[in-house]
Amino acid sequence: MKAFLGSLALGLAVATPTLALDLTPFGEAGAWQVMVDPNHDNSCLTQVMFDDGSYMRLGLLEKGKKGFFAAFNPAWPEVKMDHKYAVAYKLDDDVFAGEGKGVEIGKDRGLQMVFEDPNFLVDLAKKRVLTLAADDVDLGTFDLTGSDEAVKAVLACQAAQG
Repeated sequence: MKAFLGSLALGLAVATPTLALDLTPFGEAGAWQVMVDPNHDNSCLTQVMFDDGSYMRLGLLEKGKKGFFAAFNPAWPEVKMDHKYAVAYKLDDDVFAGEGKGVEIGKDRGLQMVFEDPNFLVDLAKKRVLTLAADDVDLGTFDLTGSDEAVKAVLACQAAQG
C-alpha cells in the first residue's frame, strides 16, 4: 500500500473547483458529516470538525472520477487563495509530497489536494493521523478516527447520486 500511496502522491494535481458552502446533508458517520455538493455534479464529501476550530474534508469530484482532501482553519489567514503550495504530509509514519492549492470556504482559508484515483480516499481513511505542512510551514495534525466509515458513507452517497 505504501508504494501505491507514494505513486499516487506524485500524481497529485491542483484543485480547480471552489469549495461550496451550500451542501446538502446526506447522513453521518460518527463525528463525520456526509454531504452532497450540488455545485459540482452532486459529488459527495465528508467533513469533520476539530476542537481547535480546524476542519477537514474528504470527498469526490467529477462524479467520483477524482478525489480530494482539504484542511481548513480560521487561524490560517496567511494561506493565499489559488496559490500553489509544496505540500508534505504524513499518514501515520508514511511521508509523501505533492502540490496543493489555497482555497477558501466563507472566510476560512485552507489547503486542498486533488488526486486522480478516488481509491486514494479508501487508503487514506485506513490511517489514524494526518500531519500536514505547506511550504515547510506546519499546518497541524489531524485525527482520522472514524474516517474509514465516513469514506464508506461517501462512496454510498456517490452511488446514490447515479
